Amino acid sequence: MIRKSFVLSLVGAISMALAGSAQAQSPNRVSASQKGSLLMFSKVEIKWSADGSTLLQDTFVDISNDYPADVDVQAYFINGDLELEQRCSGEPCEDNIIQEFEPGWNTADCKFTLTGDQPHFWSAANGSDLCQSFVVLDTEGPGRPDPETGMASRILRGYVIFWAVKFVPEAPNTEGLGAFLPIRWNHLKGDAVIINYANGTAWEYNAWAFQARMGAHGQPIEQVTDGHIHLSLNGTMYDTPFDTLLLDFYGTGSTALSGGDQTVMTDTDLTVHAVSADLRQDGCGPVLTKIEAEIWNEFETKFSGTRRCICCWDQTMLSNWVRSVAIPNHFKRSALRTDKGKARLDGIASDECDRGTEVVVNGDSDRISGYELYCGPTAANKRRNCDAVASLNNESEDAAILGLATKFLAFSPSGDQATAGMNLVGAGEESAEIWVDAQIGPDELNTTDRDGRTDVKSSGAKGVSTDRGATIRDTVEVPAE
Repeated sequence: MIRKSFVLSLVGAISMALAGSAQAQSPNRVSASQKGSLLMFSKVEIKWSADGSTLLQDTFVDISNDYPADVDVQAYFINGDLELEQRCSGEPCEDNIIQEFEPGWNTADCKFTLTGDQPHFWSAANGSDLCQSFVVLDTEGPGRPDPETGMASRILRGYVIFWAVKFVPEAPNTEGLGAFLPIRWNHLKGDAVIINYANGTAWEYNAWAFQARMGAHGQPIEQVTDGHIHLSLNGTMYDTPFDTLLLDFYGTGSTALSGGDQTVMTDTDLTVHAVSADLRQDGCGPVLTKIEAEIWNEFETKFSGTRRCICCWDQTMLSNWVRSVAIPNHFKRSALRTDKGKARLDGIASDECDRGTEVVVNGDSDRISGYELYCGPTAANKRRNCDAVASLNNESEDAAILGLATKFLAFSPSGDQATAGMNLVGAGEESAEIWVDAQIGPDELNTTDRDGRTDVKSSGAKGVSTDRGATIRDTVEVPAE
């Protein structure tokens, strides 16, 4: 009896400890190993030869609907690079171009239907039968000079977001026309495969999955307000992003992975982006933040000062993570002083990353704009949640970030190359938000179908309807969220 009471007490104590641990871990956080209602793919990258004639690399996004019923999916493509103005060295300009115009931080969207239990894949370079390609972001293309190879190749890159939606004819604030609203559908699963045809290498990563945490399955979790829809990634509507990211890396230039008569040189391509995004046509511009990196080597020595200003999205080799020549790049093996390192990354507001700084010259107020460097020459000079045009001052902000790390391995004397990548690990919680223009149903003069399919002009979607996946089932197995 005493033993039984002791065992029951022990079980109770363990259960309470586990419950407390689960509560402390806050399960309402984004994960790369779960299904969700909203998926983020942090890296989409296409490469072409210098003349644009040959595809060198493509990204294939895989998305599956793990539920025996149809669901509409809203997709947004975001060009991660900055807009560049055309620059000329003389007149006429067309004969003296030293930098072509390149679109930047522009977006495009499409909407498609996944049938019950349907898997689907999408090529960033070529699109699919359900959605146009990522190349729609660069009509001047293909791509721009690759910053990692110079003029040897061209590149178009950024990230994509998918979330489950439903057309609701009776949606409030739509003057009776209805709208596509985000819904709880925690049955979307995604991953991406990046294939480099030139090097004969490939690697894959999982999508970041945010589960919807409110409402019933298949039901709207947000309504239209002032023509917009606001997606809150705060642990209540959707899962919360991380507060910081943890990067485990080999110092750039390390040969610790050498063996088998091969010297293996290592560098890492770090991809990070703000989770918050204003995708409205007349929105408040991209999120600008400073990535502060606290770095430790194998002797537990801590290095500070390595940092980088990013606007919306950034992908940079650790060897090029240089903010100032006066600050050592502790991602390099020479500065780190050990082969292995750890970095804690945080997106913070900082004066040194603000889009502009106001100064006083001879009693007159003048403005020295810094945002052109970070957010492109024609980026909106407005903050998120802006009322109208805001001051150029203090526009960088604390920001939740997500990202990936891609190891580049160079073998000598064989000359072979290899890549390997993975999602970064996160810690803590920091809320984020996504703003989009509501896709409201058409009036009677619009030729768009009233079943909710958007016409090609407004979204770029091919609008292909299909009854694929229709099967006869004696019983329907409903998967858990």
